[in-house]
Amino acid sequence: MDDKVISDITGASPTPPSAPPVAGAGTSPVSFVGSDGKFTENWRSALPEEIRNEKYFDSFKDLPGLAKTAYHASKLVGADKIVRPTDKSTPEEWDAYYTAGGRPKDAAGYQLEPPPEIKDYIIPERMTQARDVLHKAGLNQKQVNDIFGLYSNWLKDDVKNMGDNQVLAKKTAEDSLRTKWGTQYDERLHMANRIISENVASDEEKEELLASVGNSPAVANFLSNIADKFMEAKLIVPEVTATNNIDSQIAEEMAKPEYLGGFQNGKQISPQLHQAAIDKVNRLMEQKRRISPTR
Repeated sequence: MDDKVISDITGASPTPPSAPPVAGAGTSPVSFVGSDGKFTENWRSALPEEIRNEKYFDSFKDLPGLAKTAYHASKLVGADKIVRPTDKSTPEEWDAYYTAGGRPKDAAGYQLEPPPEIKDYIIPERMTQARDVLHKAGLNQKQVNDIFGLYSNWLKDDVKNMGDNQVLAKKTAEDSLRTKWGTQYDERLHMANRIISENVASDEEKEELLASVGNSPAVANFLSNIADKFMEAKLIVPEVTATNNIDSQIAEEMAKPEYLGGFQNGKQISPQLHQAAIDKVNRLMEQKRRISPTR
């Protein structure tokens, strides 16, 4: 029989349906802490649904750890702090984070001024690319200064080593030619340079070839032999006298930037090249004194 029929027969009220047990109302509360003091496997089910799956809670193993973190976090309320975005953050949130960390508004805002000694070796297009990459990475000016400072020091070392290697190559080439030509070294080198100076129209090509004479014994010897052929065919007028020849070489050497020192094409003349030019002029003057001691 249903409750209504029983009530009609006995006059008794029907039994109300039983309510689910309520924690603290005569039943034992559900515990999310095991006997070892650690959170049980399903402890997050007690958290609000919208946060229970956040990675933030992955590191918490017990209530004391959670309580300490909450306490220290509460001390940061109102402090000057930057909250790092997560993988789920929007590009706008990352931009706000980078801006708060000191990143300039755009890539052009970075101040990158290379030292004078390496300025000629910096490619503007690559500097623009570097600014874009640094800005995308979210770096501030101080971080960029540290990176660019390290790069500049590396490049300065490379430039110095390159200059030292050029000096060494030039000295080796000169020693080789002096051994081959003996006392005719200055005269033959001068004639090799004349071949270039009088037969190459482009200043750029002329400068490149003159540099190769000083660094390559084979090129210098080849041009000197060509000069001999030209003189035999009377295509080159030889110097009037040996003394005049030396005078012209001295004047030529003393007019070169290496002898004068300072800068050439925006680059400082190295002390080694300057001293080598001085030594060369001194040798020419000594040769002139041997030829004509009374002059």
